[in-house]
Amino acid sequence: MKQPLWEISRNKKLASRPIKTNNLIICCGKRTEVNYFEKAAKFIKGHKESEGIEFFIVSNPVDPLNMAKNASKIKNDFETKHFKKIHHVWVVFDKDDFEEDNFNNAVAKLKCKKDNTQYHPLWSNQCIELWFLLHFSRMSSALDRNQYSIKLSETLEEKYQKNDPAIFSKLMSKGNFHNALANARSLLNASVTSSKNDPATTIHEFFDFHDRFLGIFSKDT
Repeated sequence: MKQPLWEISRNKKLASRPIKTNNLIICCGKRTEVNYFEKAAKFIKGHKESEGIEFFIVSNPVDPLNMAKNASKIKNDFETKHFKKIHHVWVVFDKDDFEEDNFNNAVAKLKCKKDNTQYHPLWSNQCIELWFLLHFSRMSSALDRNQYSIKLSETLEEKYQKNDPAIFSKLMSKGNFHNALANARSLLNASVTSSKNDPATTIHEFFDFHDRFLGIFSKDT
């Protein structure tokens, strides 16, 4: 029986975490990304050391650059409406068929800190399904985004549905999360622009960030 991630012992010293950390996750899709991060947030919140960490998820289905431009306003509007200070904004978007400049400028614009809020671009080239597939194998060759769904169906041994609310649990039970993190890290190439880094994704950075405080996503080193 596979050992639950939250029961894996850790030898490394964890970083200290602020008592309160509010995360706003802005997703490019209305369902696929929202469903995935809702379950990911629930998983993190299920860990005993996660007290004080909160996640709020919204959708902003526009092109990457407009997502980047809208992020600050969405954050400010959320804070005003809910009387909560947001400390981290995670913007989830895909390359898809958007122009390279649109995509690259979105990535660059989101690597910033404003009003004590850190912004993070969580991009996938070409689509978030790459991150899903990295739970099973390292993807070294670029695929058309439509091929990712076909390959996921073959890998999961069931038809992959983009709006599947159970995709997070399926990936965790059928795939290898530790390998997904390592595979994603290995694909990043700092010598090329994000649009040319294909295949690649930074979704793992969301989990790496929280792993610094919780120690639930990486094996002992």
